[in-house]
Amino acid sequence: ETRHVIQEVGFDGAVSTRWGRWNRPGREAGHLFNPKWVHETPGRDLLVADGHNHRCLLLGADGAERVIAPADRSLSVPTFIAEAGDGTYRICDAGLRCLFELDAAGSVIRQLGKAVARTRDFSFPRSVEVTGPGRYLIADTANNRVVEWDQGRLRPWTMEPGTGLSWPR
Repeated sequence: ETRHVIQEVGFDGAVSTRWGRWNRPGREAGHLFNPKWVHETPGRDLLVADGHNHRCLLLGADGAERVIAPADRSLSVPTFIAEAGDGTYRICDAGLRCLFELDAAGSVIRQLGKAVARTRDFSFPRSVEVTGPGRYLIADTANNRVVEWDQGRLRPWTMEPGTGLSWPR
């Protein structure tokens, strides 16, 4: 996260840098700034939530770099990105306190949560899991809870008294 690189450890223990410049944050091509999440696709492309650059990237195994973001607004501090298999993407944005579902063109299909302090539903949403059509589990990290979103209704998961979560991802 703080070295501004994505590294890979081989089965032989060798470490190699896949993307970024060691200790050199930046927005220009080939640079990252505090990446919060990385996921390797089956095709060896990388999905990256590039937190302090306020963007998500699809980094091709061939070296191509593509920004994935809402077409009509800016991201604040993206912390998670996933591709749903149908060409849509899910992005958690901790700065905006919401989750975006985007189509391949960047149009917002759905937004869960709000950035307005008095009405926001999430605080530092960290990851999301699709559990069915219109259904999601969201790690609402700073509120120390997991929330189920089902067809527009929020339902926090209840825990046994005295147990609870601490900083769920």
